[in-house]
Amino acid sequence: MEPIEWHGPAFKYTPKTPLWYWGTIILALILMALGFWQRNFFLVIFVIIAELMVLFWGNQEPDTVKFRIDEKGIAIGQNKLYNYADLEGFAIVKTEDEFDDLVIKRGSILNPYLKIALDKNHSLKAKTALNQKLMEEDYKESFLDWLGEWLGF
Repeated sequence: MEPIEWHGPAFKYTPKTPLWYWGTIILALILMALGFWQRNFFLVIFVIIAELMVLFWGNQEPDTVKFRIDEKGIAIGQNKLYNYADLEGFAIVKTEDEFDDLVIKRGSILNPYLKIALDKNHSLKAKTALNQKLMEEDYKESFLDWLGEWLGF
């Protein structure tokens, strides 16, 4: 198998509007008021920390990462390799963006799917190469996928 390499974003980035930021702040304030009312100060501290993380991560743009499909498996960057033996299947989901979604099904129960930004120019080659090692499966967007997209993550 000839290696296939491309560069793409580490995750799908959605620009946030001021309304998005205000919405998260208002929700955090409501949850904090509920925590104070119930005298649950752990909830208040948790909400403060969670809101700071949401505000910080919401503004982070993805790094550009090198992806590679070869005989060993699927590599993300320099440090992460998913061996074919640990994978159960794949799907390529066409999008309107410049990158399709390469969805890898892993053996994990908690988070079985991994989405990778696949350069549209490499979609056919990637599909052909992955069909030699994995079964192609249908992928239906889950509620968590929809919720994450709706929330801007």
